[in-house]
Amino acid sequence: MRRMGVVTVLLLLISVGAAATDARYSAQQQRERQRQLVEKARQEQRQAELEARQLRQRLAQDEKQLRARVAALRTRVKELQRQKKTLNDSRQRLSAELARLRAEKERRTGQLQELLGFIRVSAKQADTLISTSQINALDPQRGAVLHTLITSQRFPGMDDVRTLRDLLLQQMQASGEVQITTLPVLDRHGEEINAKVVLLGDFSAAYCSEDECGFLLYSPPSARLFALSVLPPRQMRNQIEDYLAGRSASVPVDMGHGASIRQLTYRTSLIDEIRQGGFIVWPILLIGAVAALLICERLWFLTRHRCDADRVLAQIQPLVAAADWSRSEELCRSLGDKPLARVLRAGIRFRNLPREDLENAMQEAILAEIPRLERFLSTLAVLASIAPLLGLLGTVTGMIDTFQIITFHGTSDPRLMSGGISEALVTTMLGLAVAIPLMLCHSLLSRRVETHIAQLEEKAISFVNLVCRRRLETAEQGHDDVV
Repeated sequence: MRRMGVVTVLLLLISVGAAATDARYSAQQQRERQRQLVEKARQEQRQAELEARQLRQRLAQDEKQLRARVAALRTRVKELQRQKKTLNDSRQRLSAELARLRAEKERRTGQLQELLGFIRVSAKQADTLISTSQINALDPQRGAVLHTLITSQRFPGMDDVRTLRDLLLQQMQASGEVQITTLPVLDRHGEEINAKVVLLGDFSAAYCSEDECGFLLYSPPSARLFALSVLPPRQMRNQIEDYLAGRSASVPVDMGHGASIRQLTYRTSLIDEIRQGGFIVWPILLIGAVAALLICERLWFLTRHRCDADRVLAQIQPLVAAADWSRSEELCRSLGDKPLARVLRAGIRFRNLPREDLENAMQEAILAEIPRLERFLSTLAVLASIAPLLGLLGTVTGMIDTFQIITFHGTSDPRLMSGGISEALVTTMLGLAVAIPLMLCHSLLSRRVETHIAQLEEKAISFVNLVCRRRLETAEQGHDDVV
């Protein structure tokens, strides 16, 4: 600022020097002018010095402030550096915590997904259980809340889990209860009627209407009960009626959830099964009929010719001892046309022969009776052997038909093969059903015939012994008379 004042004074002097050349100005004016200029320059110098001093003061103050600010900023920088270090440490700690939390999140997410899957699966199983349960006929809408739990995208809450639990507990409780109520059901003709219904847990159901009693099946699509198309046997119907009327404490229960009840609709009669057996069935039935006639004839024959041999021998013993042969023969004739009577008559006719000849005569009489007693037994044995062979023949022919059908049509439709399989199984069943009773009856009849023949032989020996004893006693009496 001082230099600027000097330059200003010099410029003024030069301008004054230049003005001196002007004749119009006087020396005094020039001095006055010069004095004014000097005074003005001094004022300007003083002003400049004042401003310079003020400027230096401001600069010093600004420098002081700047130094203070620099010191403050340095302090701030140090503080920020400390904060930065703290933040870096915190960031590292938070990064480690974040990694741990992410791992924990993944683990918890996996557990939640597993839990969600378990809940959804349980809900689907519960929905299937409830929708197919006949108890659902009482309240078809009780499982509707499960559809929301299955199809919803949100995570199920505890209220949903409690609802699932309550439904399962209700289902378990209802499955062990017997409920009697009146419901609209579909009868065997497809018409809706109001009937008295008993629900036996979740196993089976029965009904009684004004006209009939029978079993009920549950239809999940319509959530209704419908009557079985075939009525159960009379005994079951009476049990159902008595139970619903309170007269009985027992009622038929199907533990197979209707599977056994449905078998009632597939029952076939004996005639239907015979028709499924093919032409081989008729020879087997003919054998069975012939064998039944022969068995009846043998039973009638053996029953008609049966007698109490011990009683007859006890009656004839005193007559033989008294040699009353006429009455003995009359006693044998009174027995009728029986083998024992004919054998004893043969012994009476040949009573005077020696013992061996008498035994041979009675043995001949017994041998004459054996063909009559054993008649048709060999025929029954042959028929019992033929019946299972015919059944095996029917099995072979049925399997041949089945393989021919498989050759032409494949195995896509099992119903095409049912005819050959039915023929194979039915003929085997009928063959065994005829052969087993035949073998049993043949064995029993043979045993009975053998017993009868053994009885004839025993009584014949007893009669020979009686005759010989009578001869011995007569000979001893004649010897005593001679003496």
